[in-house]
Parts: sequence; C-alpha cells; structure tokens
Amino acid sequence: MSFPAHVLNVFIASPGDTSAYRDAVERALHRWNGVRSERAGVVLLPRRWEVDGVPLMGGDGQSQLNTQLVDKADIVIGIFHTRLGQPTPRSKSGTAEEIERTHAAGKPVHVYRSTAPLPVDVDTKKVEELRTFLAEMEKDGLTGSFATDEDLQSQVQAAIEHDLTSLSLGVAIAPSQGSPHAVLRAHFEPSSTTSYLRIANHGNATAMGVSFKLEPIGDGVVPNMWDETKPDLIPNSDYPYPLLTHSGTPNAVRVRMSWREEDAEDYYQEQTVSLLG
Repeated sequence: MSFPAHVLNVFIASPGDTSAYRDAVERALHRWNGVRSERAGVVLLPRRWEVDGVPLMGGDGQSQLNTQLVDKADIVIGIFHTRLGQPTPRSKSGTAEEIERTHAAGKPVHVYRSTAPLPVDVDTKKVEELRTFLAEMEKDGLTGSFATDEDLQSQVQAAIEHDLTSLSLGVAIAPSQGSPHAVLRAHFEPSSTTSYLRIANHGNATAMGVSFKLEPIGDGVVPNMWDETKPDLIPNSDYPYPLLTHSGTPNAVRVRMSWREEDAEDYYQEQTVSLLG
C-alpha cells in the first residue's frame, strides 16, 4: 500500500578506496526504509557518484557531480579510510569539496573514518594528508570513526534519526485525488543581475495567498526583497520573487512558506534552500 512521504536524497561522499563502505551505508539506508519509512513518512534515497553521476561534457568532472548530485542532497555521509582522494580546481579532493560545499549550504553532514588496519602498501603521505584534513574538520564539528561495517551502519542510522528531528519536515502530503493539497517547493535561481527565489506548486490544489519568510542558516543577513505579492498558485504553476544578494548573504536560508486552501485551513511548509551559485 502506498503512503505519503518526504523523499530525502542521501549523498554518500567518499574516495575510491571505500566502495565497500559505500555499499554498507546504502544497505543501512535501505534497512531504515524497510523499518521506519511508513511510520516516519520519510523515504531515504541513496545517491552515489559512481552509480548516479551522468557523464556530461562541460566543466570539470567534480563540478558536474556538484550540479547533478551534491547540490540536490538533503543529507551527506562522508567516509574515509586511507586517503583523501584526488584534488579538484577548488579543493583538496572531490570528497572534501562535496563535504565543504554541503556544510556551507547548511545541510547535515556526517563524516566517519574507518579504523580498520591499513594495507601494507599504503601511501603514508596520503594517510597524513587525510589526517590533516580530518583535524581541520574537527574545528567545525565532530567527526566519527567505525571499526566494522555493522558499526558504520548503526552510526548512520542514528545520524538519520538525529537529522529527521532537526530538519522538522512536518507531515508529508500526498498529491493525489484522495488528498488534493498544494505542495510548495522553493528554488534559488542565481543571476549576475537579479536573482530569484522561485516558489512552485507541485500539488493538486490551489495555494491561495502564498507568503514566506527567510531565515539565515549560520552567519549572514538574508537577501533584500521588494516584492510583497501573495499570489494564488494553481497546480503546476510558480512565482519568481526577485532577491538582491549582497556580501553578507548566507550560503543557505530556511524558507517558511504559508498559504490557504479552499477548505479555509492554513497550511505551512519549511525548506532549506542553498544560495550557492
């Protein structure tokens, strides 16, 4: 039987020496879905660079992964063992860039390192590079370690439970004939002139008098807004609100949307939106 649910993209960020651990994390997410999805109203969708990334010309490979997967992630699980990975034009490694980018966007990021014995042919320089990076990460928050696949899976499931509490997703609404409600989603569209926060109605009912508030995530001041329109959004329609970003704009904001429907009830929805171009 189907049930309404929030679908969360969980990106597994890790270098090439940890494919077995990526498998373990994916199993943990599927196991959580089997036990908790219907009760929690949440489905976890594992995303992996080697499976879900699409080859595409234009820009470096990591920038393509950022657009396709990293920026769309709701939660990020970072895993390391013997090395940090290959550098990118912007960071010490692709995995480091993924972790730094999503952390800057205000999204939950959990980083773990395996304590399994190092291979006899390990590159000690790469091990030291990884240790230095993790030491820097400790300045921004706690990193974890795991000894076995089962240990990692248990910690990942505990992290997911923590995130669901902090994300405050609210009750999922299924856009179906039996539950004809509006479902609003916000998306930031950057521009060199005027940027926009576009709010779209993906549901089956008209959202009347749509309004929203922006709250910064982390340090910064929310973008300036001068459009106070409260539109009625019919299904599959949207409205672009012009935003003026500035040097103090945070990397991400929390968008609190509200509206009414024909049943005269008030509805609310909350979403974290990255402002990174």
